[in-house]
This record gives sequence, structure tokens and C-alpha cells, in this order.
Amino acid sequence: MRFAEGDLVLIDMWLDKVWGAGIPLRASSASGRRSRTQRYDDTTEYFRFYFSSRSDAEALLQAWHDARLSAARADPSADDPEAEFARRAAVWRARNPSPPLSEAANRHRLLAEDATRARDYDRAIEGFEAALETDPTWPSGNFNLALLYEAVEDWSEAARYMRRFLLLEPDGREATAAKEKIILWDERARRAGGQP
Repeated sequence: MRFAEGDLVLIDMWLDKVWGAGIPLRASSASGRRSRTQRYDDTTEYFRFYFSSRSDAEALLQAWHDARLSAARADPSADDPEAEFARRAAVWRARNPSPPLSEAANRHRLLAEDATRARDYDRAIEGFEAALETDPTWPSGNFNLALLYEAVEDWSEAARYMRRFLLLEPDGREATAAKEKIILWDERARRAGGQP
């Protein structure tokens, strides 16, 4: 990012404390020099920085970029959605009591369950996936989606969602049956892929 000489530069960014992500959102010319912090919710802070010189602003952006690259190199699982889910599951398990299902996810749940009763598995899968987009750490949603993928014989997706369920409820009453299903589904996925 380049600025004209003599500009005062404004950089806005959000820092997400839970996942450690920081995203520079905007840099622009501005008048005056000040800094402020504002809270948007329990996990996010909004920062606004003003700089009196182009080189100071570019130095911050470069340092920020370097730090993000360094963190990504240090954690090779940073781009792995299953590793990210495992981190979210650990945070979810630590919360007591567990948060309730959001209104949006509950709406998708009702529609997905209705589609399941009508044996419209494609629509049911869409509904549970939409609910999990909103509330990914909903154990029953992951469990039900695994069973729906079993019904349409998508063994790898069935195993993936059942693994997610086990990350959320490793000691639940369905845990033993879930582990057995994963073994069967992994074998079916391997055979379907043509592996000996």
C-alpha cells in the first residue's frame, strides 16, 4: 500500500482475540493524529491508528504482514479447517453452560428435520449444513449430518462430521457407536476410492 508524501494516514483493523486473527481493513488519508480502541463484542476490538508519515504507516503494515506470515509458518494447521474446528471444539467444551442454538441455526434445524422426515436427504443436508455454518459447534447437527451423509453413501463426509461430533462430545452416550461408524465409513470410503 502506498501513500502520497505528506499525507496523514489512517489504518483501521479488527483484532479477534479468540482466534488471534487480525485483518487490516482500510488505509486512507486523514487529518489529525489520534488513536482509539472500541469494543464491538466479547472477542473483537476495533483499532484506528493515525500516522503523520507514509513511512510510519507502511512500516506498521509491513510488520503486521510479516507477523501474520510468521504465525502461519509456525502453525502449519492454520489453513486446515479440521484443525481450526478442533480448536473451536475445545473452546466450546470449556464453556459452561454450553451456548444455546442461535435463532438462525434453529430455523435451519427445523427445516432440515422436516426434510429428513420427508426423506428428502439433499434438502436435509443443505439445512443442517446451513445450521452448522451459523453454529458449527452444535453437536447434534454434526451427528445428524453424518447420518444423512451415510444415507446418501458419501462415506468420507459422514466420517468427517462424525469426527467433529466426537470432538464436541467425546464422552457422550453415542461416542462408542460413533467411533464404530467412523471405522466402517473410512473403510467404505477407501474401497470406493479404489484403494486396496
